Amino acid sequence: MDAVYDRRGHHGIKCGRCETHRGCRVAEVRKLVQSEEIPESLPDVVARERPNTIALFRHPIAKMALPLLTQHIAQTKLGAYCEKKVPAEVRDRVRLVLEFAGDEITLVETRPYFRDPTQWTRLPVARFRFNAASGTWSLDCPNLREKGGWRLYPVQPGRDLDKLIRALDQDTSGVFWG
Repeated sequence: MDAVYDRRGHHGIKCGRCETHRGCRVAEVRKLVQSEEIPESLPDVVARERPNTIALFRHPIAKMALPLLTQHIAQTKLGAYCEKKVPAEVRDRVRLVLEFAGDEITLVETRPYFRDPTQWTRLPVARFRFNAASGTWSLDCPNLREKGGWRLYPVQPGRDLDKLIRALDQDTSGVFWG
């Protein structure tokens, strides 16, 4: 459950984790309120609906890891996609890497840094999220308005990961591959 705090430190949504109205991060919010710092990650919707709101905190609940079989299937399918997308003769200059974190798989493009070729830069391209409750995958694209942010790509989430890989490859909007 989200806990929304306004400038006075009041929290308007009951904390689902600790079953109180205090939430789990009241001290952190009070520090923000006293310093008057407004985080860059404040969602525009919350800012419009509650103009005196300064932060939206989520409880630090660990994400569930992908089921082992699902992870293996996803790694096989996405690994084959990466192998196909980047020819072997240019892999010393560009690579596609899969990063697994909880129920998410992020496809990252890496290239040697132009000033120091021993270091590689990384550019997140796409994120696949697995919903264990429904057994469906969704595809996210980078949110260019928010650094490090993601937004849902306009393709229907589904059980078929291949359909989302095809949508990533076709990229009709140019958000993944330019």
